[in-house]
Amino acid sequence: MATGAVKARGKSRTWSGSANGPPRLKIVRCPGHWEGDLIVGSNDSCLATLVERHTRYVMLAKVNGKDTKTVINALIKQSKKLPRELYKSLTWDRGKELSDHKAL
Repeated sequence: MATGAVKARGKSRTWSGSANGPPRLKIVRCPGHWEGDLIVGSNDSCLATLVERHTRYVMLAKVNGKDTKTVINALIKQSKKLPRELYKSLTWDRGKELSDHKAL
């Protein structure tokens, strides 16, 4: 890479941003609001991290690829392991892996 060059990363174009999410104070005070990210390792191995904002409880989900459909299916499968009242919202970065976030 040339000096001063920046490697572009994929970003979701349909993302509505955190302004449409639940207010920050409510998130801190009650469990059920999660932060997530996708870690891509060697040989395109993928792992989704989910951290509950109130308790800081961590869940990891093995993901078989970084395409939107695969990531969303892995997150749905992981979220079903929790009681419904403990899965109220998910905040994700703006990566391409959740470009179809409305399906989740």
